[in-house]
Amino acid sequence: MDDEELLALLEQAEEDVAAEVSAVLREVADEFAAGLDDATEIVAARFSVSRIARMFTDRMPRIVRRLLRISEQAAEHTAEAADAELPPEWKDLPGRDKDGRDLPPAMSEYVTVTEHLLRAVGDRLAEAAREELAAGVDAGEDMEQLRARLRARFDREGAQLGEVREERIARTEAGWAWNTATLGAARDATGQPAPIVKQWITRRDDRVREDHADVNGTIRLLDEQFTAGGFKMDAPPRP
Repeated sequence: MDDEELLALLEQAEEDVAAEVSAVLREVADEFAAGLDDATEIVAARFSVSRIARMFTDRMPRIVRRLLRISEQAAEHTAEAADAELPPEWKDLPGRDKDGRDLPPAMSEYVTVTEHLLRAVGDRLAEAAREELAAGVDAGEDMEQLRARLRARFDREGAQLGEVREERIARTEAGWAWNTATLGAARDATGQPAPIVKQWITRRDDRVREDHADVNGTIRLLDEQFTAGGFKMDAPPRP
């Protein structure tokens, strides 16, 4: 598989994650709007805004399992490229996560970190909602004005639940899921006829950091590190 084919796979993976994130954000926006409609006083509205974190984190497993599907695809690609076999725990990663079965160590750590980062997204949503409500109260707005203010901020097209957040989550997490699984699967693979090497490949767009672009195309043995911007690393870091 050449670089263009690999980048096409990553772009498709990003689109798949974006579709799941989009669905989650739309559901959160709808549930939040419904909560606002049911609120009859400031206290009720305050309760509603504090719940937006839970609205997001309740749906978080769907995003994680979509990312695990991408991870499984990356692992299969790695095994095929290395002409190697993977241990059975690399099969059905989303199902293993859902059922509580053991994941490969690399993916278990990945899920833990990813869930922590996604919970932080929920916390930021809640904080933004509290700040928006406080600004409305300070401005002396009545209940209908507060509803309108919060709807505008947390509408699916708004600043908090709109395309910018969708793209940020999808682009960051799809690439990290792929990289983590590629390295983890390569280290767990058995029966390969030759040493496994890895190559740093960027997306080659204007969002790639200059020090990462300088490393593009570099090849290392699996357990050797790259040097980017003066720092040693196994793979491109999580943005």
